[in-house]
Amino acid sequence: MNRRNGPLSGNALKIIAAIAMLADHVGLMFFPRVSLFRIVGRLALPIFAFMIAEGCRYTRNRLRYFLQIFLLAAACQIVYFLVDKSLYMSILVTFSCSILMIFALQKMKEAFLAGGSDKFFWLLVFVSCVAGVYILSRLLMIDYGFWGCMLPLFPSLFQNRHAAERK
Repeated sequence: MNRRNGPLSGNALKIIAAIAMLADHVGLMFFPRVSLFRIVGRLALPIFAFMIAEGCRYTRNRLRYFLQIFLLAAACQIVYFLVDKSLYMSILVTFSCSILMIFALQKMKEAFLAGGSDKFFWLLVFVSCVAGVYILSRLLMIDYGFWGCMLPLFPSLFQNRHAAERK
C-alpha cells in the first residue's frame, strides 16, 4: 500500500529531519556562534513529531510500536546518565509519552464513533493520560516539556486512523 499523499514520502521526511537534527547538533558542538545551524535544526522536531503521529496512525500493533520507542528511550537514558550524569529525558521519552496519549485518543475516538457504553471510560483514560504527562513533565526534565509531548497529538486530533485503509 502506497502511503505517499504528497510530494515527499515518509522516508524523505525522516531523512530531512535527521539532516536538520545533525545540523543542529553540529552547530551546538562545533559552531555555537553560528545561528544558522540551530535555525535549520529547529525543523527536526515538528517533522519527527508528525512522523510519530503517522506511525501511530498506520501501525498494526500499538503495543509493539510503543515498546520499540520506549525501550530505545530507556536504553538511551541509561547511556545519557552514565556519560553525563544527567537525568534530562531525551526526545524519545517525549515521544513515548506522545504515543501513549495518541493511542488513548484513538481508543476514545473509536468508542465515540461506535457509540458504545465505554466511550466515557476512554474519555477518562485520555484525559488521565494528558494529565499524567503534564504532571510527569513538571516533575522530570523531559525534552521540550509538556508541549513537546503534545505536538504529535495535534495531527492525530484530525485523523481517522482507518481512513487510508478504506480508500
